[in-house]
This record gives sequence, structure tokens and C-alpha cells, in this order.
Amino acid sequence: SIERKLQHMSAMAEKIAVSPRGDFRPDTVSYCSLLEAICRSGYRNTHARCTDVLARMEAGGDRLRPNVAALNQVLRGSAGEPRAGPDGEDLVVRLSGTYGLAPDASTCAALLGCWAHGRARGGAARCFEILTEVMPAGLCGGP
Repeated sequence: SIERKLQHMSAMAEKIAVSPRGDFRPDTVSYCSLLEAICRSGYRNTHARCTDVLARMEAGGDRLRPNVAALNQVLRGSAGEPRAGPDGEDLVVRLSGTYGLAPDASTCAALLGCWAHGRARGGAARCFEILTEVMPAGLCGGP
């Protein structure tokens, strides 16, 4: 299960912190793979699971520093939430500012999914704005 994998990764990190003989430490790529597995799993509470993994990444220092792939997976995992659109945009702004991330075309697609599948007011209008203003302006990997 996802929980078992997350517990295993945490245990490995703790074991290596105590005894550095091991040659594998979970890193950003490991956690991005876990986020992708969560998003593909079809489990309920995907949003909560993804935000938990992101919080662990943020608490893990430079070795677990979130990247654009992690951001995109968290957005995908949040798409069905009622406030997915506004909360997703807030997350993009926060992680971009904190970690210097440059949103890409996948980020834009994930945001469109958040607005399209979330239940926040103005979702259709915001999707239109993203497609007609944000992407053409060169943000989110647009031309």
C-alpha cells in the first residue's frame, strides 16, 4: 500500500541518519515517484495523501526539496477537491516563490484540471483565462 511505502521510505531515511552505511536515501525523485503512484492509485483522499507527502518533502531539507514534477503531481492529486483551482494557484505561487520553481506546460495542464474538476465558482472562466492569457504570455511553459 502507499502508506507502507511511505513508512518504509521514512524508516530508511532514519536508519541511514543513524548508521550511514546504507547506500540509498530517499530523495526528491523517490518522493515524486510516490506522488505519481498516489495519483494513479484511484484511492480516496488523494489530495490529503499528496499534501502529506509534499509536507514531508518540505520538512526534509535540500535532499527532498520539491521540484516542478512534485508540484504537478500534487496539483493532479488535488483536482477533485472543491477548492482545487484557487488552492492550486496558491500552491504554485508559494512553491515558485519558496523554491524558485518555474511552472511548465504540465503545471498549466494540472491547473486547468484543478479548475475544471474542482467546484470553485468561476472555474470555466478561469480555464479560459489560463488558456488565453497565461499560456500565451509565456507562463506555464507557453510559447
